[in-house]
Amino acid sequence: MALILYIFNKQYITVDNTHQLLYTVYHKGENKNMHIILNHSSMVPIYEQLMEQIKSEIIQSVLKEGEALPSVRTLAGELRISALTVKKAYDKLEEEGFVTTVHGKGTYVTASDKQLASEARRIAVEEDFDKAIDRAVAIGMEKEEILEVVKLILDEK
Repeated sequence: MALILYIFNKQYITVDNTHQLLYTVYHKGENKNMHIILNHSSMVPIYEQLMEQIKSEIIQSVLKEGEALPSVRTLAGELRISALTVKKAYDKLEEEGFVTTVHGKGTYVTASDKQLASEARRIAVEEDFDKAIDRAVAIGMEKEEILEVVKLILDEK
């Protein structure tokens, strides 16, 4: 059960005794907003957390082709992080083909490549399976038992 305290456009969430900060970033003049969760006590760098969440919103079509992302300064100010951190996240997203930056204009979601989005979703599922299998092996389950559990779950779908 998560405890949520509302402070302006931020929500403090307690999950498993770790504090995470949920920021809602509002686009100017639009009803659209992005929800960014930054965990400052995580071992995952802030730029990677930001990058993965923006990438996820692009893959899930929450952020659509041609849509402008907040400027580096605006997002940095809203999230109260360094502009260099936001810039690094945007640069990595551009390297991976998710966004395009037009100097003097802003950063925009790139034309959606269905194959790229499909591959990204597939990789995410593989990572989830990998974590689940690691957990199963850690408690002593054999390969056959793991496969049986997967088959049972698939049969229920």
